[in-house]
Amino acid sequence: MTNRDIYLKTLLFQNPGRIPFEPGGPRKSTLERWHNEGLPKDVSWWDYVVRDRLNITLPQSKSVPFSHPDFRMIPWFEEKILEHKNDSYIIQDWMGAILEISDKYDYTYIRNSIDFVTRRWLKCPVENREDWSEMKKRYEPNTPGRVKEFTPDEVQQISERDSFLSVSVNGPFWQLREWLGFEGLCTAFIEEPEFVAEMIEFWQDYVLHIFGRLFKQGIVLDGVWISEDMAYKAHSMISPAMTREFLLPVLKSGLIISKQTA
Repeated sequence: MTNRDIYLKTLLFQNPGRIPFEPGGPRKSTLERWHNEGLPKDVSWWDYVVRDRLNITLPQSKSVPFSHPDFRMIPWFEEKILEHKNDSYIIQDWMGAILEISDKYDYTYIRNSIDFVTRRWLKCPVENREDWSEMKKRYEPNTPGRVKEFTPDEVQQISERDSFLSVSVNGPFWQLREWLGFEGLCTAFIEEPEFVAEMIEFWQDYVLHIFGRLFKQGIVLDGVWISEDMAYKAHSMISPAMTREFLLPVLKSGLIISKQTA
């Protein structure tokens, strides 16, 4: 049974005989600690932990010429250090936010999630409609490089894959939070609901357009992961009523995507 078979049977509540095993990879400081605690530095942590220590043998999958679509802004904002004071950097990250972080790190840690970096937001890229008009220009769905143009042979190889193929995309709350910031977004839900609805509709249309470019080439996915970080330990960040009003219609539009996946 292939990795794809195992994954699909698990998600479809069937009996695969075994379930997928996909532990998340360590951050930089975690891996450094593992090395200090005995993980050899000249081996893959995955091979050492999964194969050598846990004695788990996983089915091998053939590589396929699939390139994930890029939903991020193009172009990025310039990443730069604006100020160095005391033990902190004031930086502009690639998404246009102005942040304060410890000077143990730099903006590359924000770009690639290299480690767990505590940060303080000083300014978010969208604070008014003028900012929003400029931000939208960075999300042109037909920008070259967003979606790979696959050859017929590549499409055939992808269709014959033995691995689970999925694409990840930010949900509307997550994406608007990147633009307005957490406090700005929660305030806007109350004070500027029409503005929030406009941005959500923009994101929905943008994402569906990009998926459409992928599907028109004959690419069929097994799954779509929607990242939607909108709750903490005890409560949701917005009310159930707001979720139903603003987010549920967008989640239902995801059925358009699901009908075109395996």
